[in-house]
Amino acid sequence: MEAENLTIEDSKALAQAAADAAEEIKALDVVMMDVSERTTMTDYLVIVSGTSDTHLKSIADNIQDTLRNNWKKRAKPQGTAGSFWMVLDYGDVIVHIFDENTREFYDLERLWSPTLRQETSASPQEES
Repeated sequence: MEAENLTIEDSKALAQAAADAAEEIKALDVVMMDVSERTTMTDYLVIVSGTSDTHLKSIADNIQDTLRNNWKKRAKPQGTAGSFWMVLDYGDVIVHIFDENTREFYDLERLWSPTLRQETSASPQEES
């Protein structure tokens, strides 16, 4: 399949579809980040967490199925659930699926700047 460059609006919609698919499987702390002004590598990052190897795999599978069926997009996956960090590369959107400890350690949100963090509509932050 040939890579096609999406408009920024299409990239945002694709990122939202990936975030929604993750939330369907109860992914934790789902975040979308618009990095289009900071890199030419991609337009959006979607960062999610899961609670176990099985949960990480289920999240990745649902995102891949959803984007393949609804967007005709196939990822270039890297990593496995057992590696604690999976990456689904859709070109204009890159999805990072972490276990909670690995996500905290690498802290991609801080790396890319907290000003870019966008909570998805279905992921309100709860205060303890």
